[in-house]
Amino acid sequence: MEKEFFKGNRQNFYKQMKENSLLVMFSGLEIRKTNDEFYPFYTNRNFLYLTGLDSKELILLARKDGEGNVREKIFLLPPDLLKERWTGARIKPDEASEISGIADTGYVGAFTDEFHQLASTGNYQYLYLDLYRVSPSDRDEPAHLILNQVAQNYPYLKIENANKIVRRLRTIKQPCELAAMR
Repeated sequence: MEKEFFKGNRQNFYKQMKENSLLVMFSGLEIRKTNDEFYPFYTNRNFLYLTGLDSKELILLARKDGEGNVREKIFLLPPDLLKERWTGARIKPDEASEISGIADTGYVGAFTDEFHQLASTGNYQYLYLDLYRVSPSDRDEPAHLILNQVAQNYPYLKIENANKIVRRLRTIKQPCELAAMR
């Protein structure tokens, strides 16, 4: 898929967000199988639909102001040659921008501080998270973990389920999606 596909998906999502909102989407985490082994990793499909980035531990942070303007940023794992030796190369900022069409990138270590700066300004009233669960007993995903922190630290942010919007968008296939299925 071309980056225009992912940019268009995000634009369609942003149109449905309320003004003065934040969006945080996670690509997901590996699930440990044994002490030194993980199950195969699969990127959260809603994250992939919005960004095109297929890798673990990435974060999309978008903010929509009161005039409908949106700024977005992707947080990546930092380079680590020792870990990459065993787990494979990590996505570099220029690669992430080329795939997703998101120019602004940073490293996941900076996400918490940047989120705090935005959430504590008083400029945002809503926070969109992908809160999908098949059943209440499912393991907590990163969105569920941040939900608990938001409830404690930013109780004035009203939570919106991003999954409802993405699920609606994903039901209508674009020609490039149909061609890729053949």
